This record gives sequence, structure tokens and C-alpha cells, in this order.
Amino acid sequence: MCIEVIDAGALHNHYKDDFIVVTDDDGQRLSKFSTSGRFINAIYSFELGLASARFLYVALDYYANVYITDDINNQIHKFDHNLQYIISEGRTGTDKGEFYSPRGISIGRRYGQVFITEKEGGQYLWIAVDGFFVGCFPRTFTHNQPGTTVAIYLTQEAKINATVFNQMQEKVKDLLSDIKIPPGEFLFVWDGRDNANQFVPEGDYEIRVNLKGLHGHGTRIKKSIKGSVRCKVS
Repeated sequence: MCIEVIDAGALHNHYKDDFIVVTDDDGQRLSKFSTSGRFINAIYSFELGLASARFLYVALDYYANVYITDDINNQIHKFDHNLQYIISEGRTGTDKGEFYSPRGISIGRRYGQVFITEKEGGQYLWIAVDGFFVGCFPRTFTHNQPGTTVAIYLTQEAKINATVFNQMQEKVKDLLSDIKIPPGEFLFVWDGRDNANQFVPEGDYEIRVNLKGLHGHGTRIKKSIKGSVRCKVS
């Protein structure tokens, strides 16, 4: 069993969270309690779709996101401060992005350093913004039924900018500007119009989303993700 506490008065505690997280049930469960001992909620390893797992040690970052080492799947599992699952990172091995029986974990909340001990060594990492493009729904739209819903997924709180470009790499539409969003799935809509409020002509369009971290070392790191959508005149 491992216990980690975050206090509302602690330095580098963005949301002023005040809770305790505990791994127990032979590494199958992560539970959250108030600092007075009141049970809040819990999540089991099977809820992550894992056939087996062993949650060992836990650490909290600046946003009180919860990181857990899992030495059976050789991964680090990440949850937000409400224990909503965000992502699992890593696979078996000794190369970049790989772990070999990860055990202890500690996070420097001020800047986002991550220290992980493994069976035969350790790793020193940094928390940074990351994300991926889920897709556009629908993938093809028409002037009679214009627009599409864009889905992206973030692993860390960030500011995002989103812009639409045509096949000539010309900017067509500014969609979002410095919008702050939490980790998890985020949806936004392009109505199929350009910056002049006219329907775009038939063709393929690229939606580019730029992500920028908001804390510590991660503020120096940016990431761009992109997806495509088609306008078809019918």
C-alpha cells in the first residue's frame, strides 16, 4: 500500500486541492479520501481495461493529477484530481518511452520533474503537454449540411489555438485562440465558413491545433496536431 497527500496550503498546488490517495487491494485499486478520512471515490485497474495490474507508488503534480506506477504492465497511469482516467504511458523495454518494472515515483510540483525508479535503474523525465487528434465528425460535410465537430484529446492542461487551412496552405478560418482546457477529450465546431462568413468551396481542408503547456518546464514545449475534413458540394 502507498499513500500520497496534497494539502490545500501547500506550495505549487494550482487548485488548492486537499486530499489523500491510497493504492491498496493488492495493487488493484486507487482510492481517494479527504484529509479527515472521508471516502470520496475509487477506481479499479479493470476499469482501465487491464487484464491484470499492480498499482505500486503514487505521486501528484502541480494540478494534482495522479500518477501511478504499474510494474506488471510496465506503465505509468495518469488520472486527474477527480480520479478521471487520462492516459497510460510506456511499454516493456529500456528505450525511450519504455519501462522495466517501474516502482517508485516522485514529482517536483514546481517545475514538473518526474523521477521514476525501476527494477534495475531509474529515469528522469519532464511533464509536458501532449495530445492527439481524434477526428472530425462528420469527415465530409456539404453546403446543405455544413460543419463538423472536431475532437481532440489532451494529456495535460494547456492553451490551444485552432486554425483551418485549404489545400494551398492558405488560412481559411480562425477557430480558437488561446483557449485554456483541462486534460481529456475536448470538442469544438467548425461551421464550414471562412473568416468572411462565406461557405468554403469544395475541397479538402486541414485543421491545425497548437498546444502550449501552462506550467513549469512544460511552458517551453509546444505541440501541433492536425486532422483533415472535406467539403463536398451536392
